[in-house]
Amino acid sequence: MPRSTGESAIQITVRVAPEWLPRADRIAEEMRQPGFQMTRTTIFRIALAAGLDWLEREAGIEADERKPESIP
Repeated sequence: MPRSTGESAIQITVRVAPEWLPRADRIAEEMRQPGFQMTRTTIFRIALAAGLDWLEREAGIEADERKPESIP
């Protein structure tokens, strides 16, 4: 997943459980392809985006009410 640059990207800081890091590293290694480096950070961005989508559905937020997807 490409990283956005510019003013639209906002940096946040979160604490995660220590056991999540090797899991993210393993996923990144499995998803890595020639010419495209997948990082732990990319995996957490994908997971956050997927989690937000799931939470919106759980909350009953309709697709047309959602903001356009963008993963920084």
